[in-house]
Amino acid sequence: MRNDSWFIRSDISPDGKTVLFHLPRGRGVNTEWDLWTAPLTGVDATLLRENAGFARYAPDGSIVFLDQPQNFVSSGISIMDGDGTNVRKLVGRGGTYSWPQVSPDGTMVAYRESGLDVGIVNIATGEFTILNASSEEPPWYGNDTLIVDR
Repeated sequence: MRNDSWFIRSDISPDGKTVLFHLPRGRGVNTEWDLWTAPLTGVDATLLRENAGFARYAPDGSIVFLDQPQNFVSSGISIMDGDGTNVRKLVGRGGTYSWPQVSPDGTMVAYRESGLDVGIVNIATGEFTILNASSEEPPWYGNDTLIVDR
């Protein structure tokens, strides 16, 4: 059976002028995702990055995203400037990653790692911690608290 379902995950830029979203390219199991931006004024969208999706803006306008996502997971999480330049890997040491969430102060990214574990990576240093906790999409409550299932 072919699964042709998909959804758009979007985010609004910190300055409130741009929407960030991903769209599928292709159909079915091997669907590829591309990141797009568009001004909220309704002008044409711009392709920001191919083979990237499930992105979130950081407070400084940089963008955290999944590299080459397949079936809602990826083998890496990266960050780039808001214009798509200066890409660098945040997480990618084996396993799968999903649902990156930037902390309100923009210093950390929480994510789901290989199964249900929650990981946190420091954007500046790359240091990471795996929590003995689970969450489908770990939300931040303030700058240093995550809401998790256990």
